[in-house]
Amino acid sequence: MKYLYINRVVSDIRPDESKNVLPEHLNWVKAEKSKGTLFQAGKWGDAGGAGIIEAESLESATNCLKSDPFVSKGLVDFEIHPYFID
Repeated sequence: MKYLYINRVVSDIRPDESKNVLPEHLNWVKAEKSKGTLFQAGKWGDAGGAGIIEAESLESATNCLKSDPFVSKGLVDFEIHPYFID
């Protein structure tokens, strides 16, 4: 099943914090795309991003997002919902 997520930068972080974690985040994106988990991802607006994850369950999709360095280091939060595109 596919899940749509939207993430937002946490309001009280400094810009240099996200710049320092960006290379780790990009590596995570590449790894998840190569596994076929991350279907689509990109920046959305000035303070967040969005993407589509392929996972067996909402719990699996949520756990995948929690492994994103931006999320695990507390720089962004997210919301996730089932996404029906067919």
